Amino acid sequence: MKKNQTKEVTLQDVAQSVENLSKTVEDIAKSVENLAIMTQRGFEGMESRIATKEEVNKRFEEVDKRFDKMDERFDRVEHILYRGHDNRLERLEDDMLQVKTFLGKKLA
Repeated sequence: MKKNQTKEVTLQDVAQSVENLSKTVEDIAKSVENLAIMTQRGFEGMESRIATKEEVNKRFEEVDKRFDKMDERFDRVEHILYRGHDNRLERLEDDMLQVKTFLGKKLA
């Protein structure tokens, strides 16, 4: 069986524990400081990479202009298609009128 041995704590033991804790706290503080420095470095130059409100507005205006041009093109294509169909319909109506006139004369 093991005997419960108790060691008497001396002032030197307490001083050593405090010193060890102090080193641990210093290490943690250095780690936190290093993390803060790395974080700061990560954000350096961020201003130059983030667009300003004016730059974003300018880009949207450019996109709007491009959409306006596309609308104009679609309007032209639509007009061309409708005009072509309108012309065909008018010719068909004229041809039908001629056929009716011709048949009217034949049947009368």
